[in-house]
Amino acid sequence: YAAFGWLLCLILGLCINLFHDSSNRIINHFAESVATYSYGIYILHCPVLYLVFGVLRVRNALFGTLLFAVGIVIASFAAYWTIESPLINVGRRLSVQSSVDEKCRAA
Repeated sequence: YAAFGWLLCLILGLCINLFHDSSNRIINHFAESVATYSYGIYILHCPVLYLVFGVLRVRNALFGTLLFAVGIVIASFAAYWTIESPLINVGRRLSVQSSVDEKCRAA
């Protein structure tokens, strides 16, 4: 199986120049949304899986998958707007302030 994985990665690497930007507005909007919340999805997928299948003990795979999908959307959305976005804004303000301070010192 490892050789198959390496082969797929090699094929993808060799074909990377064949990929182009999409002109489909729906796909672009969906991809942008996923990209915005991707860190929350990455960080929170294990806790949400544990909640659905460990704590709530959902045994129906279809219902569990649906519940996981809804849970990860809600959790990543909440994490982005309550933690990630405010801290990105703090970082922006600090970097602007830092660049202003450097310009004042240089003058």
